[in-house]
Amino acid sequence: MELVAFTFNIVGVYFMKAILKRQFSQLHRQTGTLFGILLFVILFTGTWSLAHENLNLWAQFKPLNKELLPLDQLLVKGEYLLGENGFNSVKLASIDHPIITFCQGMGDCSLQLNAQTGEEIRLREVISPIVNLHKNLFLGFSGRLFISLFGFVFALLLITGIVIHHRKIYQLFRLRFNQGRRLFFFDLHNVIGLWSYPWLVIFALTGALSGLGAFGTLMLAKYVEPDAPAQVMMKLMGQSTPISSEFTASSPCSLLIQLSQEKPDFIPEAINWKNKGDAEQQITVSGIHLYLPSTANFEQFFFSGLDNHWVAEKSSASQAFWTRAFIAVQPLHYGQYLWTGAANFSLSVLHCLMGMMACVLTFSGLVIWVLKKPINISSRLVLGSCIGLIFASTCLILIAIFSALSPILPFFSIWLITLLFYSFYSQVIRLTFFILTLSSVVLLISVFSHLLITHAFLWWISCALLISAIFYFLIGLFLLKKA
Repeated sequence: MELVAFTFNIVGVYFMKAILKRQFSQLHRQTGTLFGILLFVILFTGTWSLAHENLNLWAQFKPLNKELLPLDQLLVKGEYLLGENGFNSVKLASIDHPIITFCQGMGDCSLQLNAQTGEEIRLREVISPIVNLHKNLFLGFSGRLFISLFGFVFALLLITGIVIHHRKIYQLFRLRFNQGRRLFFFDLHNVIGLWSYPWLVIFALTGALSGLGAFGTLMLAKYVEPDAPAQVMMKLMGQSTPISSEFTASSPCSLLIQLSQEKPDFIPEAINWKNKGDAEQQITVSGIHLYLPSTANFEQFFFSGLDNHWVAEKSSASQAFWTRAFIAVQPLHYGQYLWTGAANFSLSVLHCLMGMMACVLTFSGLVIWVLKKPINISSRLVLGSCIGLIFASTCLILIAIFSALSPILPFFSIWLITLLFYSFYSQVIRLTFFILTLSSVVLLISVFSHLLITHAFLWWISCALLISAIFYFLIGLFLLKKA
């Protein structure tokens, strides 16, 4: 009897696991089907957004490979063009991004200079529609909250996916090329999901917290500090610590030089002035510290008077553990790894590559569902939306190079026209191959032209675009495979 009872228990546990696995599998498919298009849009636009500043510079097609001019010389040029009070902050140039930007306030930047020659340069926002789509869907703060919710959707897909395949480790190495396109995309979906799983979790959690964390802080502030809710945000930003030092500097350039000697682990990114040129002048130098995941909003040094006397500093290192964890969300989500020092380039490349993998993961999951009924109206909507976004994004590069038009209207027009083609053209798989191949050709021509003209300046951007071109063509090619 005991043996019979034990056998029944084993069988019961087995069936319970089978039922649970089937339910997780159903939840995974239904969630992916319901939210797949929007999730692809968010991941794809997020990946492109990682390099939007360097893409703006890349589209100039100029060989910027000289040494940077002294900061004081650039500031004098800025004052000559804008007037002494024409700016109150500057975004500093670097070897990788040799552009100094002069601003009157947040988002109000009227002048950009080539920090290698001092000449004025006009950088166009090449992929501004993509960046705004990823940030808030052009809906402001409410759109940002909506985007953040998809971090939880992505996390749900990752959890259910790993539950379904947690015992199939051999699928890490299985990619069947010659057994039909559905099996190929099924294997591709599994392989990418398993190999890139840690980074996908980071994308999901940091994406959810980046918007909802700020919203929660604002909502809870009135309960934590009923009389002064703004104090909560001020406490989160951190309080400055007074400094007793004989540090003085005659100019911003000498200030940065001396600061680098006092704080060799600090990398300055921006300078802000108050009461510029007066005896009560105040200067704030913002940046990041090595090996401290933070942003320039939290890492600052304060100087006072015309002799730039060092009076205070502020750092997230003085914050509580959970506050520091919340602050670290932004650099982790947006691939800002300058704080890692020598590992910056490698981690940035890996972050970008994992972003591409997340896009392929989502698209392959949608393709598995589409290939069941490729001419169904729902399948057309999925393919048209995803391929239309890819093609419209590729065309933004051509628009930036050859046209002075604002990129917003052409971007959405190309996306909509592509979607209409999918609605009326019956051979949707062939259409997909054609559009992806066309996108690849456009990228290849742009990349090799840029490498030839600029002598490989910003070569990592060219490499990212080259990898994208190869991905597009291969995905289209495998879609043509027989079922």
